Amino acid sequence: MKMRNGIEKESIKNYKTNGFSCPLHYLQFISFLIYGLNAAIFFCINIISCYQGYFFDYINISIYSVLFLLLVILVLIVSIINPIDPIVSIQKFSNQLPNQPFIQNQKYFCSICNCKVQESTRHCGECNKCIELYDHHCTWINNCIGKSNYRYFLSLIFVVLCILLFQFGHNIYSLIIISKGMARENFIYYYGCDIQILSFILLGIVIVDNLIFGFFITELIIIHLWLVSKNLTSYEYSLILKGEAIYTDKGIVK
Repeated sequence: MKMRNGIEKESIKNYKTNGFSCPLHYLQFISFLIYGLNAAIFFCINIISCYQGYFFDYINISIYSVLFLLLVILVLIVSIINPIDPIVSIQKFSNQLPNQPFIQNQKYFCSICNCKVQESTRHCGECNKCIELYDHHCTWINNCIGKSNYRYFLSLIFVVLCILLFQFGHNIYSLIIISKGMARENFIYYYGCDIQILSFILLGIVIVDNLIFGFFITELIIIHLWLVSKNLTSYEYSLILKGEAIYTDKGIVK
């Protein structure tokens, strides 16, 4: 690879700039499918089954719409941000000379990128680049989570949990309405036929989905909040669990 500063370096194979760089991960498509189906069922079944034209109906629609919009925005932000170590980025892709003091003073070196890196940096094999304050590689967004996008990642999983809880409550209420036959008129009015049985089945599936993903997302949020309180990354915690590092009040010792 020919660098802008004229230095020849070994070509970086399969370097991923962000979560939309190829090859894409199949879990990305599954997550988009789940988001889309949940939103479709909410608007086409939940809202229709309970709709009475009251102000509360519009509040429900507004809350879910805002949450879903936040979800889309945060997914894009977390996916698009490139969490590469800026020290590495300067050495490889910048016009700045790599022999500047703030680069040369770095004590650590990545033999794969052939660059000096910061102490908190780790090379990700999936993205094939060095990530500043590496936390983990998230296959759901096909991108690494590091210093530059970690706060957005936390915001994303919080929003996902809010959507799951909101939809779970609405699903239970819709099931009660449908089981009492109170949604029949709405379905016939909007769809021209009674789809209560189909709606009951779909809502049951979505409720199971809400419970399963809600459990794992809640667990993930609790773990990350604990890690933040201890000033640890997921990667550092994994080293501690493996016995490859020791946690102290001043940080971890490898």
